[in-house]
Amino acid sequence: MNLRTILGSTTEGDTFAISRIALSKLVVVGSVAVSIAIGVFAQRQLVDQRDESQGLILWAVAICIFLIGLVQATYLAKDERNGIAGAATADSFAAPVAPVMPWTAAIPWLNEALLFSGVVGVGVLFRFYRLGDIPPGLNHDAAWNGLHALRTTPVVDFFTHPYVPEAWGRETLFHQIIATYQWIVGPTQLAIQLAGVTVGILTLGVFYFFARRLFDTRFAMIATFLLSVSGWHMTMSKTGWRMILVPLFAALVFYFLLKAVQERKMRDFFLAGIALGLSLNSYDAGRIIPIVAGVYLLYEIVRDPSLLLRQYRHLALVVVGFVIAFAPLGWYALNNWHDFTGRGNFLWIGNQIDEAGSWEPLWTNIKNALLMFNFSANGDDFFVREPLLDLPVSVFFTLGLVYGITRIRHRQYFLLMIMIVLMLLVGIASKPNGNRGIGTIIPTTALAAIFLYESWRWLEASYPRYRELLSIGLVGVLLYTGYTTFDSYLGPDRRDQWGFYPETTRVGRYMHDLPGEYQIFAAAGNWPRDALTYISYQGEGDPFQPRYEYTNNASDLLGKPPAENVGTAFIIEAGNDDVVAALQERFPAATMEEIYYPDDTQNVIAYVLLVPPGGGEGAQTDAVFVATGGEERDDQRREALATIGAALTEYGERTGRFPDTADNVQTACVYVDLDALCVLQDELGLDIFIDPLGDPGRYGYWYSSNGLTFTIYSAFEGEVTAGETCTPTDAALAQRANLYCLRGP
Repeated sequence: MNLRTILGSTTEGDTFAISRIALSKLVVVGSVAVSIAIGVFAQRQLVDQRDESQGLILWAVAICIFLIGLVQATYLAKDERNGIAGAATADSFAAPVAPVMPWTAAIPWLNEALLFSGVVGVGVLFRFYRLGDIPPGLNHDAAWNGLHALRTTPVVDFFTHPYVPEAWGRETLFHQIIATYQWIVGPTQLAIQLAGVTVGILTLGVFYFFARRLFDTRFAMIATFLLSVSGWHMTMSKTGWRMILVPLFAALVFYFLLKAVQERKMRDFFLAGIALGLSLNSYDAGRIIPIVAGVYLLYEIVRDPSLLLRQYRHLALVVVGFVIAFAPLGWYALNNWHDFTGRGNFLWIGNQIDEAGSWEPLWTNIKNALLMFNFSANGDDFFVREPLLDLPVSVFFTLGLVYGITRIRHRQYFLLMIMIVLMLLVGIASKPNGNRGIGTIIPTTALAAIFLYESWRWLEASYPRYRELLSIGLVGVLLYTGYTTFDSYLGPDRRDQWGFYPETTRVGRYMHDLPGEYQIFAAAGNWPRDALTYISYQGEGDPFQPRYEYTNNASDLLGKPPAENVGTAFIIEAGNDDVVAALQERFPAATMEEIYYPDDTQNVIAYVLLVPPGGGEGAQTDAVFVATGGEERDDQRREALATIGAALTEYGERTGRFPDTADNVQTACVYVDLDALCVLQDELGLDIFIDPLGDPGRYGYWYSSNGLTFTIYSAFEGEVTAGETCTPTDAALAQRANLYCLRGP
């Protein structure tokens, strides 16, 4: 078969045109193929080698080559319009489909239903596969959601308690979903995960219909498959964080808005307003969705003024629906504005700029926001150094973004561009990461799908004889994408998933299943207490009241008296062999058990000493353990707090306010981007915030303030006199033994 046969030539007179067109097509194919190859190499440099400069240079080269292919495709489209045989059709790379899409199925409805079920089914499989041990534990923020959900009444609390100011403030719609599952399966980790997974799966369905409105059925299948196998979306679905609601409402809002604009039915405008109102009861990042919707509607009005002149009643229904759905949360916000905006005000980039005395924090945030999809997502719990998008989707997205920018005058591309830009502003205005940028998962997935979809359409139009082979190739690419996600997140060689605390989960389950009645003492460096409290909760009493006493210093356990009428369980983190030996000597009748990590290594998380009631025969109940150098270290802590207090007083006199935490307890400049006390870092030096033992998780310093007064804390090794101690509002801190406090002014 010669080139003329491949191109469909029929006349000798077309030889020159055919040769030119054949070459042009090869240039397009070659340019796109080379840009993909260089993009893959660029991602390897960014992710594997952590070479930011080399990776970005390679990406710049890849984008330039890709643009050459697009320009060449444009010339081919012009040839087609001029009637030159063999040129690509207008339905190609260079000329996307008309702004108003034929959203009716291009395939029989039964076939579409089967394909839809298969695509979403893959997402269901990925999210439920080994849900009990992947992820390996329960995240602490998810545990807090579960604890509050135990106090939540579904539906009723949507109207009466739409927001809780504790823990930096949280919308409660997701808590109500957790509460529903807790009613079905009990207060378990599974209940929290089922809430997130359910929302994630619903998002797949809504996203399909949104994508179908954007282009057509074939595009919707591609895009939904990419979302089904997205490691970013899958992880957030399993995590149990309320931000998983943001992609659901983003897809829902813009599905109804697209449908409303295209069909002009009053029902769709009203439903769009309802979805907009509910989007604000999801997560802080969801507050940008109404702004994106407003910009999009303004675009449609400018594009077609009749939407405002003739359908102003329809547009009014968007406002009516929004007010109805937002009313409960809006009423709370109106009456508790400080609580409702506290987290956002604390993270506001303007504060960072003022503290730095320059615009450097803004430029850093912009850079980090642009690189989090391909380089590093800057997360605190998930996607810390990893990008949000994995190969090969990160390559498809980048090239799809470039293609979308060149087509921004069309409705679909304009909508996707404003979605990604405005949703990125949430992170830029605070701290960009995969949590605050969760709404961008909708446009980033769509743009990755656009690259595949438009490439496939162009190739089919250019080489119609190979249509079936090209379709098989597309399916192969999608299956390979699914395989890479499975291998990275679910396979036997899956990457480590930081932020799930498997050791805390195992210890909490041990506490929950401990037979009989026990007084429990636990000692570890960093077992998140919310996770420990939720998992050990047995269904009675205040869920926030732990059934154990916790300390960061294992030696504190040596001074704990055994219970008289029930047994005493000492749970000590591995690595404190001296304390374990001392307890065994003190309680010779105690039995020893071990808690292991959830793997096959038989590594010990913690040792457990089970002491009979009263301590057992031969118990040395008056034994006292004194750590060498403890008194000297306590003196250093007392001096450090005095120094910090003096610096805070001077800061307050200079600025009129103290660094404000809205009375929440924070660590003293452990997390530089979050802790309010870090404003004193330059004045005092970082050493003043480091405990003498060098472990801020075990001892360290803590700080709280309402802007007018402040309290600083430190956990001493020795005893603290009554006049030096206090009871903080933070439940976890209140459990610390020998807590020293200093108040001001």
